[in-house]
Amino acid sequence: MGKAILDFWRNLATYKVALFYYAGHGMQVNGTNFLIPVDAQIEDRLSVEIEAIDVNKVVEKFEYYPENINIVILDACRNNPFRTWMRGGMRGFAAMSAPGGTLIAFATSPGSTAADGTGSNGLYTEKLSQQMKINQRIEDVFINTRVAVQKTSGGNQIPQEWSQLTGKFYFTQATLKGQDKPLIGTVEKVIIYGNIELTTYISGVLYLDGKRITSVSANTKVPISRISTGIHQLEIIGDENWNENITINKDQTTFITTGIKGSLSTNELARSGTFTDPRDNKNYKWINIGNQIWMAENLNYKTENGSWCYDNNKINCKIYGRLYNWETAKNACPTRWHLPSYADWSRLIDFLGGLSVASGKMKVPGLLYWKGSNTGATNESGFSALPGGSRNFYNSFSGMGLYAYFWSSTELNIDIAWGRLLYYGSNDIYRYEYDKSWGYSVRCIKDQ
Repeated sequence: MGKAILDFWRNLATYKVALFYYAGHGMQVNGTNFLIPVDAQIEDRLSVEIEAIDVNKVVEKFEYYPENINIVILDACRNNPFRTWMRGGMRGFAAMSAPGGTLIAFATSPGSTAADGTGSNGLYTEKLSQQMKINQRIEDVFINTRVAVQKTSGGNQIPQEWSQLTGKFYFTQATLKGQDKPLIGTVEKVIIYGNIELTTYISGVLYLDGKRITSVSANTKVPISRISTGIHQLEIIGDENWNENITINKDQTTFITTGIKGSLSTNELARSGTFTDPRDNKNYKWINIGNQIWMAENLNYKTENGSWCYDNNKINCKIYGRLYNWETAKNACPTRWHLPSYADWSRLIDFLGGLSVASGKMKVPGLLYWKGSNTGATNESGFSALPGGSRNFYNSFSGMGLYAYFWSSTELNIDIAWGRLLYYGSNDIYRYEYDKSWGYSVRCIKDQ
């Protein structure tokens, strides 16, 4: 199953339409959905993470292709085959959010099970395959499937979907005259827009994705309207050069600030800006919070040892930064920046109102990066926390999209150091005792 999914991922960039379909056993453990291979040897909750396939890991790859039509169909909520160790509250699948350009369909509602059916397919797949052959939009396919399944099951099974599709899609169109086969997978593209408000402290020529936009003067605000959603590059070329990759979301304005001249000697009264790490010329955002200057994104400096990209995938490093063990993290920050101490974290949390509210003020809002509810997320502090997950000493990765783990420089003993945890399902920020050999994210703070 893993090999088949890997082959599927590798083809995503070359197709406009991707459909992932699974029928069989599935289960949820602690709110995470897993697909169960037929030869899985599952004896307890821990073995699920090794023997089964995490659905989130399949779906999250669609985040890099939001302009495609991405479809996930899970007819996998059968009766639990592992009753001996799973008790109460674990029936069926848990609800999960869909990335941009994606539709996720479940054979039944969250926490319920699906019928096997009387034929070669389950009840859901039987009704779905019938509707897919009819000339109708994808939304109508799933609505009519839901009605048919609910009726046949006497109301015991109610399929559900979560959709962020941005295009019109038909599995089948009416056969054209002179053709024996229908047109499959017709896509009618719908472009979604957002806006930018750029505050620049430098002068020069402004470019968007390499295309000249206008000339800009220092200490001015420049609005840029109707930009297609997704990742774009802004660049200013002048007396000083500046560039940054930004994400545009539907019907939202993204606020960007260029670096102040000599930004490594930043005026601490400034709210935000960027600086360049001279070791590899990567640009980083910074934010002033309560007179502390924090990096506003996770560190992504590649060390010789002791740091990793999540799932060993370089794309994850670009979005979430690298994961570092503690010994490496202590010395990973650029010159004039350092790994924050336990006291540094406490000062930040106190400024933001305390442990019970700080997390929401630090997390990037929405479900593009964070999964599930993303409780309380406003990012009003500008800290822009992203859930980079973790790496354990078995070289296994987990938690991306769910948890943001951050190191502190303060150790508890020879094996353990203090850290902070932000969780998708809570507005709280937690302090944790982390094993120094594990890999977690690094946020650097500027020397004072």
